[in-house]
Amino acid sequence: MRYILLGPDRPRLQNHQWHGWAGTTAWLDISGTTTKLPDIPVNALVIDPDDATHNTLYVGTDIGAFFTSDGGLNWSPLGAAATMPNSQILSLTLHNPSRTLRAATHGRGMWDINLGPGPNTPALEISKLSPFSANAPGTATTLTVNGTGFTSNSKVNWNGTVRTTTFASATQLTASIAAADLSCGTVAQVTVVDGPNTSNSLPFTVLGPAPTITNSMPLSAPVNSAATTLTVTGTNFCSNSIVVMNPDVVGTAALTTSLVSPTQLTATVPASFMANFGSTNSVGVLNPPPGGGETFTTPTVTLPTFTVVAPAPANDNFANAINITMTSFTDTKDSSGATTETTTPASMLAGGAGWLRAGQHHLVQSPADWNRDRQYRHHWQQLRHRAFCLVGDLANGANCCSQRLQR
Repeated sequence: MRYILLGPDRPRLQNHQWHGWAGTTAWLDISGTTTKLPDIPVNALVIDPDDATHNTLYVGTDIGAFFTSDGGLNWSPLGAAATMPNSQILSLTLHNPSRTLRAATHGRGMWDINLGPGPNTPALEISKLSPFSANAPGTATTLTVNGTGFTSNSKVNWNGTVRTTTFASATQLTASIAAADLSCGTVAQVTVVDGPNTSNSLPFTVLGPAPTITNSMPLSAPVNSAATTLTVTGTNFCSNSIVVMNPDVVGTAALTTSLVSPTQLTATVPASFMANFGSTNSVGVLNPPPGGGETFTTPTVTLPTFTVVAPAPANDNFANAINITMTSFTDTKDSSGATTETTTPASMLAGGAGWLRAGQHHLVQSPADWNRDRQYRHHWQQLRHRAFCLVGDLANGANCCSQRLQR
């Protein structure tokens, strides 16, 4: 008998393996019934504290480590084959927060194995990111991830890609976030992966910068040209920046865009955009949200232009002229708003102002030939016929009355 290990509620005797209930004198062989431990000394034993039934055991023997999860009825080698040399294990220690079992061997060093979540291990979950946002373009930073169920094998993933991770505790990890991860506006999903298990995700928001534009080349292309590459220069360009035609009118085309550098983009103007007719188009850049922005014409900003040049029509000296031989054309008139007045004068001068009234004897100009193109001073006389006509500055002579007034 090597030694007795007291468990939470019962002792365990090793050589091979025995256990007995406290307060009794009976011992039970737990070296296995179907799949047994090898017939060699057992030097170390660990009871998994995460198993409330205390049926999960780990032992170190003269030829390696073994484990059982059914209280010793069946035993299996612990760890993948050939991952630790066959050696005498003298001591085993379990660091339960990280679920790491450490073995001390005779002359072959120290070895660790991650046991994965136990029956009562908190679920692999992240609850907080610090920081949770950054402005682009950013510099390399350290991301702190808080949660539960972390182990030394846990890795922080940024949009599904593993980042260099440091295990702090079962509730905290840190990860290195590169400057390239913070170069453009995006919402990155952060998760923790531990073996086959993946945690929930939390968002990390990168606020993109607003772009500026200086110029674009070439300035023009002939109508019906093939697809043309446009080179745009400015600042704050990102991998998700988009060159847009005519941004001042909500954009008539978003071009396929490639990032050359933070100050240069290339974009393809498709042949269909330059087909059939000419046009003059302002050129802008859009950085999508979060953050970001779009270039527009303002009192202080003039966007560059790209002109599709169409040639003037050819002069064929009327070779394709059309002779019109039809002489009868239909003339449509609309008189729906016309009215008829029985006392309206035969004609009034365009631009003249006047009114005509029949009534008592009045004095009027005499003699009055109202068809003449001139103005008269008013000399009033008694008339036998009752008539009155006041005419304001008639520009041209016209029949204000159908008869001349006699003395």
